[in-house]
Amino acid sequence: MRLEHGLLVSALVLLVGAALAIYAYSDGAAQPPVAVLALTLIALGAQGVFASFFLSILGLAEHALLRVPRRR
Repeated sequence: MRLEHGLLVSALVLLVGAALAIYAYSDGAAQPPVAVLALTLIALGAQGVFASFFLSILGLAEHALLRVPRRR
C-alpha cells in the first residue's frame, strides 16, 4: 500500500465523519449516536493520515537499503 492510497482512504473517512458531524449538529438538537459515530470517524481518519506517513517512512528505509550500490 502506498502513501497516496492511505492518505486517500483516510481523507475520505475524515470527510465522511465531518459530514456526519455537521448533520448531527445542524438542526439545533444534537443527535448523540450520530455525533459519536462522526467523532469516531474523524479520529480514525486523522489516525490513518499519521499512520500512512509513518508506514511510508518505514518503507523508505527498506527501499533505500535495497538500492545502495555495492563498492568494489
